[in-house]
Amino acid sequence: MIDNIEKRFESALNKFDETTNKAKQVAESTKEIEFDPTKRDAILEVVDDRISKVTADLRKEMAEERKLIIKHQKKSLMINIGITSMVVIAFVFNCFLG
Repeated sequence: MIDNIEKRFESALNKFDETTNKAKQVAESTKEIEFDPTKRDAILEVVDDRISKVTADLRKEMAEERKLIIKHQKKSLMINIGITSMVVIAFVFNCFLG
């Protein structure tokens, strides 16, 4: 389960690195071009929207992973409670019948 989280995290980092490299290439190619303030604001708005979308997606994925981990922890706890209950019952019967 942790391996799955690590793989997803590494995948997200790789995608971020790729996006960063593309952004650097675009920045290098557009150094000579002067932007109108309205165009610049529009570009920054698009970038902000993309960042917000990626952030929301990552939060959603992390929430799903946390829910899955909690679900498995609850199952493990119930199994441990069942085993402990059986041990206590066996001990009580052994004391009364032994």
